[in-house]
Amino acid sequence: MKIVNKCRIDFQYKFGSHNVINTIYSNEVVTNIVCNLLKINKSVDKKVANVFEVLNYRITIINISNLTVNNIFFKENLSIGVRFIYNSVYIDNIQMMDVNPNEGFKIGTIQPKKSITIIFKVVTIPKGKVMDIITDSNVIYDYIYNLDKNPFRLPINKNSYTKVTNNLFKQLNINYTFKMNCNNYHIKRIKDVLTKVNIIGTKIVGTPVRSTKDYIYKNMYNIIILGSVEYTIIYDYFNINNKNKIKEGKSISTEGFSSFLLAPYGIKYYKIQKVNSNIEAVSYNLLNTKSIFIDVTLLLSL
Repeated sequence: MKIVNKCRIDFQYKFGSHNVINTIYSNEVVTNIVCNLLKINKSVDKKVANVFEVLNYRITIINISNLTVNNIFFKENLSIGVRFIYNSVYIDNIQMMDVNPNEGFKIGTIQPKKSITIIFKVVTIPKGKVMDIITDSNVIYDYIYNLDKNPFRLPINKNSYTKVTNNLFKQLNINYTFKMNCNNYHIKRIKDVLTKVNIIGTKIVGTPVRSTKDYIYKNMYNIIILGSVEYTIIYDYFNINNKNKIKEGKSISTEGFSSFLLAPYGIKYYKIQKVNSNIEAVSYNLLNTKSIFIDVTLLLSL
């Protein structure tokens, strides 16, 4: 559609004893009004998700005009909180290999009143406790307003929103019993117990833990976590042959542990960089003159 604007000025002036009325016109100003030929419908299967969950995006591009729309280019601006799953792009149920929505790709032509549906997947990755995932779909196409001139390149876009939370954690208790091996020495009191956690490695497995009844429904994977706890125990002790002479003793030992953490199956698309460990509490008791019982409350999180 075109809007043509032309200015008209009527004026009056004296020429001799008579008034003269005259009219002048300006040049024409033409503005081309571009009407949208395409419409975008966009949806995501989860409005609230956890980290390492897979989000499925569906974008339908509809030609709402009576014209053939050519040279269509699609691009998705993905948020920093997601990672594209390669080879997950389908156009009208046909898998498109080696294309990345974040880089963009050509779609081609859409006939009048027809549509094309694009489907792809991303996995959410940890970037904080709570994230707002906003993705922006951009479609660029040729708009021909004059057959004798080059077409306009017109963009249209559509956003979607998902809130992602990071609540993958596990609390566990690790027990250790320290025993004094020397028969002549007895422990009088515990002065302090220091602990240090070291995560040795992780492994992702698809085999469910049998006690997890809802594994099939939630489609979860297991992260096996291997680690160790270093105990530094400071105590007072005495020789049974000289009970009045109290000495300070120190013992350092390391004990291993293993645990698992359930995570959404999207974890298989992500390489775990770090498992966070935090010692929430350490309690200890003198069982007898030869043994100290230590209980460590440990919080593991991704």
